[in-house]
Formats: sequence, C-alpha cells, structure tokens
Amino acid sequence: MIVKHLNGNMLSRWTDFLTSDGEKEWRKRDEEFDNDIKTKIELLSKWNEGWECLFNAINGLTEKDLDTYDAFTADEIFITSTSFCIVPVGTVNGRQVGEADVPGKVTKRLQDAFIDSIGFDYVNQYLQHLSA
Repeated sequence: MIVKHLNGNMLSRWTDFLTSDGEKEWRKRDEEFDNDIKTKIELLSKWNEGWECLFNAINGLTEKDLDTYDAFTADEIFITSTSFCIVPVGTVNGRQVGEADVPGKVTKRLQDAFIDSIGFDYVNQYLQHLSA
C-alpha cells in the first residue's frame, strides 16, 4: 500500500514537473491505499515505475532549465556540497527567498537528518566560528 502511494505521488509530481502542478487530474489517490498488490513482482514494478519517472525527469536537467524566476518564486532554496553540507539561501539578487525563516522547513529537516547520520552538528560549529 505504501509503495502504491509512493508510486502515485512520484508519477503525479514528476510528470511534466517543469510545466505543470504536482497534483495531476488523472491521479486516483484514494485507490493508492487499496491493498491489492499480490506479488513481489507487482510491488517491485510499482516501486521501479515511480523512481524511473523521477530519474527520467531530473537526469536531463541542465542549468538552462532553471531561471531567475524560479529562484524568485521558490518557497526555499538550499545549496549542497561536500565542504558546506546543506546551506540555506536567504536571498537571490537582493530578493528574499520565500516568506518563512531561513533555513526553511525542508532545509532544516535535511540538515537535522544529515547531522544525525554523521553524529556531528556542523551547523552549530559554523555558527560558533561565525560569531567569534
């Protein structure tokens, strides 16, 4: 049941994601909670179909697919790299990103998950050195 829901979500969100809203009219969300997958093959097929849709959508992306408008209208933005881990972006060309606090909810969740996985609070370390 969870795999069916993930499949439906990924197909809906990642199909034409650059040009259309994530929740598609053709999605039958309630049916995703019907427990009707009978075999491991069916389960893996749904699992793989959802991930294939996601990877097909993002694998071909280039910088040309994004423009300043995307940054100006984003709810939040973060940058990732080995040296900086996960860093929130507060402004782009002098404009505030989103309406909420920085870091945003998603960025904060990613930072916390990464901190938990490595066992080291790199955000706190950075902020301590910043104020020194």
